[in-house]
Amino acid sequence: MNRFPVASLSLLVLLLAPLFVSPVLAQRRFQEFPRFPLFVAKYGQLSLGSGDFDGDGDQDIVLGRIGVLQSHQLLFNDGFGKFTNVTKTHFPGDKDVTGFAVLVDDFDQDGDLDIIFGTSFWSTNKRYQFLFYINDGKGHFKNEGNFRFPLDPICPDTRSMAKGDFDGDGDVDFVVGNFRFFKNGLLFYENITKGFFLDTTVRKKRIPRTRSEIMDIVPSDLDRDGDLDLVV
Repeated sequence: MNRFPVASLSLLVLLLAPLFVSPVLAQRRFQEFPRFPLFVAKYGQLSLGSGDFDGDGDQDIVLGRIGVLQSHQLLFNDGFGKFTNVTKTHFPGDKDVTGFAVLVDDFDQDGDLDIIFGTSFWSTNKRYQFLFYINDGKGHFKNEGNFRFPLDPICPDTRSMAKGDFDGDGDVDFVVGNFRFFKNGLLFYENITKGFFLDTTVRKKRIPRTRSEIMDIVPSDLDRDGDLDLVV
């Protein structure tokens, strides 16, 4: 009796498999724009964050933008993947922004999600604080960066950010990667209490000095010793 070799039979099964794929799966396609409002901007978007900002159980979106007279954008999800721009009613109208990086977390530990954007010397934000949008619990935000961050006389030109409980005290800290001409390529911002931050990079010798331009940061417990390490 003739038999198919095992290898030939396996190949035959693989070739026939697409014929039996569910029609629903076979028809799935990605589409562009139909569920999002179309933005017209001189430059465009630099970063994106997501979270349940209004507490209704679905994922909303925040966009970091760049450009003259541009502001960061907040989009609410209706629960079915259709998004509405609620920036004018729920988000501060900070202009001339440069949002290379964004973080989303409950930084002030009040049970809702807040937003932090990096800053840049391209921006007209000449006080050089990060933009720190505090959530009121219903998705309305207020920028409290002017008094939750220390004034830095040299603008941190943010390229990347990463968050985590790096000092093991139970709250969320973050690290910042900067443009190569800044005084230090990496900065450590310690959450002192409920969303008030201090740059303790030098004071507590948190991170070795570097002049590199840091475009991405990944926190992970690489050596499995129970704390977060950094790959930059």
